Amino acid sequence: MALTRTRVALRRAWRGFQQSILFFPILLVGASLLLFTGTALADRTFFQGFAGVRDLGVWQFLVFGGSPVAAESLLSTIASMWASITGVVFSVTLVALSLSATKYSAQVVPYFERDRLVQVVLGVYLATVVYALLVLKTVRTGETGEEYLPFLGTNVAILLAVGSLFLLVLFIQNIASYIRPKRFVAGLAGDVRKNVEVLLVPARTAGYEVARDNFPQAPPDSAPGWVHVRVREAGFLQAVDWEQLHGLLHDLLKREGAAVSPQGLGRYLKVHRRLGEHVGKGDAVVSLHAPGAAADQEAWDRLLLAFRLQDTRTVEGDPGYGVESLADISVTSMSGGTTDVGVALACVREQFGIARLAVQSPAPEARFKAQVGAVSLPVERRVEPLLETVLRHVRRTHDKALNEGYGEVLEEELMGLASLLEVCEREGAGDATARVLEWGGHLLDDVFSSLRDVETLERVTERFSRLLRDLQGTARERKVASGLHARLRGAIAKHKDAAAAERLLRLLPVFPP
Repeated sequence: MALTRTRVALRRAWRGFQQSILFFPILLVGASLLLFTGTALADRTFFQGFAGVRDLGVWQFLVFGGSPVAAESLLSTIASMWASITGVVFSVTLVALSLSATKYSAQVVPYFERDRLVQVVLGVYLATVVYALLVLKTVRTGETGEEYLPFLGTNVAILLAVGSLFLLVLFIQNIASYIRPKRFVAGLAGDVRKNVEVLLVPARTAGYEVARDNFPQAPPDSAPGWVHVRVREAGFLQAVDWEQLHGLLHDLLKREGAAVSPQGLGRYLKVHRRLGEHVGKGDAVVSLHAPGAAADQEAWDRLLLAFRLQDTRTVEGDPGYGVESLADISVTSMSGGTTDVGVALACVREQFGIARLAVQSPAPEARFKAQVGAVSLPVERRVEPLLETVLRHVRRTHDKALNEGYGEVLEEELMGLASLLEVCEREGAGDATARVLEWGGHLLDDVFSSLRDVETLERVTERFSRLLRDLQGTARERKVASGLHARLRGAIAKHKDAAAAERLLRLLPVFPP
């Protein structure tokens, strides 16, 4: 058991280190040590007693070939200058980030820490300082009776300093994305789109097949034979390596004889936490129904190797966290003295864009069968469809905009609702259409009953009227249009101005046509 715990802890620490802001700086500082070793050997081997830049002909103006005293001054300047620049630049950056995090979302800070460009720039700056100091210590100015100029090392230090200047420009341009929230919102939504696939991993992993029909009933929790695998440290579930889990199950069940025993067919596996969910210390993350199992707890604990927990949530392992962060930003941007309706509008657009992508993507499955040797092992996991996550968090934005009276945000929500219904019908997603229509009906009721801006309501009504006219093809489309038409008429009827309500009703097409 101790060995398994150590392996899990080491793997978690290594993954945390890879994603931390220190990974590339330490890597590049190590590379600077190797570079110094190489240039020092080259200087001693090929440039010992080098006569100067006059030996280089037309290239003499592109390299440094001064005296050891000049090299010493130049190297000390490079080291001190880039050490100062690194401190000043990152101090100012952290101040800007703290202000942005306070105004919009704390998600800005971990996003900054995981930014590879930030890590590379910090690493190159530190590597330049370390390399310049290492070369500086090899310079001999004649005070001890020996003169030595590390020709190659000095010129490489100059190249690193010049390259760092160009990286400084890129770094400042990149930091602007954290200060300009709309760009950050777009980047956050882009990360969600790129990582939607993590919800579909089991269905696309060898050894698993989706089981919609004839799925066995799970044994009661009180039934004997359940083995619970509990975590030793709390954290957020960020990934499940289904391929590794399949291999571990194969080894474990084979060891138990389940791969050849008919009684193995009665076994059942449950994954208790969905991606992004917090797992407390000592909580079971996975359970296996294994009646008559003889393996000790350490053998079962090896299943933990397939589960990755982290101290913080990330969009890479939990797309729903990105959706939640967009809702946090939109709500914060409409609060108190930090009002920025443009940011809220951008968040709403991105959220509905993610919802459309969720409708167009396969729905994540919760039930599978894992073929482990001769055993077909039922596997059940907890999962929340991305569409449901988006609808839940858009509702938060809607409630805030409704309470604060931001008509632009409410209008954007209803326009997004219309486009989402269009995609649902185009994709033939009947269940998604019914869910969106039910959810959207509440939005329509809220907006038409509370918003006084008739021009905004006219634009919304015209948009839905176009959608109703488009939904006149198949019988299913006409059924959806009928339901939507009834919801619109009901919502418009709740408007407090009877004359305005009558104008809005006239904008709707006659139904049925």
